Amino acid sequence: MQFEALRAVTWSVEDLEASRRAFTGALGLQEVCRGQISERQAAAWGLPAMADVPFAAVMSPDRPRVLLRFVSPKGSGKLPPLSTYGWNAVE
Repeated sequence: MQFEALRAVTWSVEDLEASRRAFTGALGLQEVCRGQISERQAAAWGLPAMADVPFAAVMSPDRPRVLLRFVSPKGSGKLPPLSTYGWNAVE
């Protein structure tokens, strides 16, 4: 198996709006969509409990192939911030 590029990164964040503002304001990324995680997407991740969790997604205008998605399962205890390997893999 050979990896050529990341297509999307999903972070669990405490404050969806603060994260979105930080990446759009300080880093100049553009918001491309927001909403709730669909049942289909949650099932594809193997995390059906993530259905209906709010998200926002941003992209660089210069490199529009990589999507950064923030999810905020606030109060659910489903996926606390910085508790998975994903954060380290992105860095």
